[in-house]
Amino acid sequence: MGIMTPTPCAPVRGAKVDWQALESCIPLDELPAFHRAFLERIEPGEDWQAAFLRRVQGKVQAALKRLLREGAAIYDDGRYWLDATLVPEAFRPYLQEE
Repeated sequence: MGIMTPTPCAPVRGAKVDWQALESCIPLDELPAFHRAFLERIEPGEDWQAAFLRRVQGKVQAALKRLLREGAAIYDDGRYWLDATLVPEAFRPYLQEE
């Protein structure tokens, strides 16, 4: 089986990406790596690769709320929209400009 090419499916409006849509686009087996890479990008200095998955999941939720307070994300109709620049480079092929 060959390497799958990501299909762009997470809408980017303006400079914001729909976080829930992005998570839905990423294959389930890649989601932990995505979350860890995201945390490494916004909270460097901690070894997120060694962190337990449950801790990573909790930190992602806390980070989204912090980004909301800092203005790097908005919450609209039950969805987080965050600056597309915060998406780790390896996962940017999932972004779909609108």
